[in-house]
Amino acid sequence: MKSIVGKWMYNTGSEEHWSCQSGEFDTREQAIEEGVKYFKDQDDYGYAYHEGESFEGDSFDIGQISEPEIYLEPHRIIDYVIEQVGEQCGEVSDRWLGKVSVGEVNILGDMLTATFKDWLNQTNNKPDFYAIKYISSIKL
Repeated sequence: MKSIVGKWMYNTGSEEHWSCQSGEFDTREQAIEEGVKYFKDQDDYGYAYHEGESFEGDSFDIGQISEPEIYLEPHRIIDYVIEQVGEQCGEVSDRWLGKVSVGEVNILGDMLTATFKDWLNQTNNKPDFYAIKYISSIKL
């Protein structure tokens, strides 16, 4: 599958599920130009190409395709482990990991995230969908 990360598109779908009849574009300007054509151009019967109906809106959205951001929250993992150990060892473990610094928590978050991303790659479970960022509304 070719990578489309970094490319631009205009939206003919919903807010949650973006789609673009013309594919993806290398630049923001190309996406705007093609989006204007798509929403403004009309066929011989006066219908815009927008889903075979006349488009009554005054704007459309464009955005840049990106990979979903994945970050494992280290505080949740630490809390889970503290609870797990507490069930095994009782009150003696109550203060364990209570003095972990913010820097140490950040290190754990980075390590967990990197390991999870490696696992996604090794098991061919990377997302086959994308996020859209830098969304802007373009006036017609």
